[in-house]
Amino acid sequence: MDDDNKQVILLLGVSRSLGRAVAYKYLRNNCRVIIVSRNEEKLKTIKSELESYGDIHYIPWDLSSEKDHDALIRKCIQEWGRIDHTVILVGGYAGDSPADPSSLDQMLENHVRIPAKIIQSLSRFLNAGSSIVMISSIQVNSRPNTASYSYTIGKTALNKIVEMSAVFFHKKGVRVNGIAPYQIMDSFVPEREWRELRKFGDSMTPPEDIAEVIFWLTSPSSDWVDGVIIPVDGGARLLS
Repeated sequence: MDDDNKQVILLLGVSRSLGRAVAYKYLRNNCRVIIVSRNEEKLKTIKSELESYGDIHYIPWDLSSEKDHDALIRKCIQEWGRIDHTVILVGGYAGDSPADPSSLDQMLENHVRIPAKIIQSLSRFLNAGSSIVMISSIQVNSRPNTASYSYTIGKTALNKIVEMSAVFFHKKGVRVNGIAPYQIMDSFVPEREWRELRKFGDSMTPPEDIAEVIFWLTSPSSDWVDGVIIPVDGGARLLS
């Protein structure tokens, strides 16, 4: 594929496990991948580990909710011409309870404010055929866990961001979806046999399984899927 025709994929809030796995999946499918995080050393490491697989670039950027996300999107478009698909990977977990919601501000920042601000900026720049994917959690639909009070509140709100954004972007021809894993393995190694690492019902999901569904959600194969949250948990929600 000619470089000018490569799909441009923007990954926001890249981690050493899920972020790397998603970047790897797109690189192996001949996409141009831009990874974003505030930790430049992490980005350099990920780029050096994955650049043999394809066209990967990085932008150090603080994605805090008060930052100017328009400037980031403009930078990407000026450099690479467009953004085809965006995956919002900003996340993190902190436990607390209704009696002591000590993590509420952090969880609302990570799972509500930052995604909402990113969506606001993307609404000014994305064109028909683009798509957005966000990362939710199957805990939202499981038996309430009061030890994950603020986290569950944040992810519940994120699910509504997905649905309401899908409605808003509908007239632009842009799809918005989410995926809901249970727990994500904190490891990733390119080319490993990840399917051997899990069995149905496991609470831990290899990041490659999540990357597979993210890739599908941004492909033409899913062009009739919009505004949904897809469980990617191997059935763990049925057993918890």
